[in-house]
Amino acid sequence: MLSTSVFAQRQSYKEVDEYVKTIKHPVLTAKNMESTAHLIADKWNSDSLKARAIFDFVASYYDYDYDMLKEGFGKATQEALGVCWQYSQLFCDLGDFVGLETRMIYGWSKSSHKDINHINKKSYHAWNMVKINGMWRPLDCTWASGYMDKKTREFVHNLEAHYFLTNKELFSTTHHPDSGFQYIAYSAQSLESFHAAPLYITKNFPKDFYFKPCGAKFVDYSGSTTPTVSFEYVGEIKPGAWTYTDVKEKIDFPLPSEVKDDTITFTFPTELGVEGYVCIRYSKQTLVTLQIQ
Repeated sequence: MLSTSVFAQRQSYKEVDEYVKTIKHPVLTAKNMESTAHLIADKWNSDSLKARAIFDFVASYYDYDYDMLKEGFGKATQEALGVCWQYSQLFCDLGDFVGLETRMIYGWSKSSHKDINHINKKSYHAWNMVKINGMWRPLDCTWASGYMDKKTREFVHNLEAHYFLTNKELFSTTHHPDSGFQYIAYSAQSLESFHAAPLYITKNFPKDFYFKPCGAKFVDYSGSTTPTVSFEYVGEIKPGAWTYTDVKEKIDFPLPSEVKDDTITFTFPTELGVEGYVCIRYSKQTLVTLQIQ
């Protein structure tokens, strides 16, 4: 007979993900919210697995629809159409029913190169924190849910698990809480530094390493014909092809790099070949976008 500890080890995020896919989405109302929460989460034997199940469900429940911004939570949820605050509220409501400690956080986000050094009102955002093993961890059901197809203008569900219990240091490069509940542990920079910093595409970082938040950074051609940009990093940088490109990511140019004392330095050429913004890429994946000055 299997012991409880062995059984616990066998439960995994993969199992959770597959199970949630089998749940036929009910039309959520105040009457069935609690029973749905138990249907989603009671199968799992740890808070992290319960939180993962609810995260998966919320991300797959709504189709993102900006027109729902000023609609009430009840209407949005019954129609399965929502924006960030409705995603976040649903995560809290379902989590509360199964005993999870959750918080809904408002603040600023960065998801486009146009958010660098610019306060975009549409970048005001909502996400969640959940307490796992005594520690508050961030997650973003909205960003995890999918994307809007530019051709069909329809929402396409594509679960992005990166935004579940994301590394706090990486999360702070794209999410900055407004005020209230103290999340200084993962967001020590000022709002001004947050807006001025480069755009980090956190989901593209390999599991082996990531760049640490660095405040205001840009490629400065005013003081050098071959400017350099340096990032402190965590982890191990394996051999790979470093390149740069423009924001449309059409043509990759080679980018010399030097690694020393947990810092990587990139040297840009005299003739850059791109304007406005430059994307630093690792194995054809954009990791960070910077302004050119």
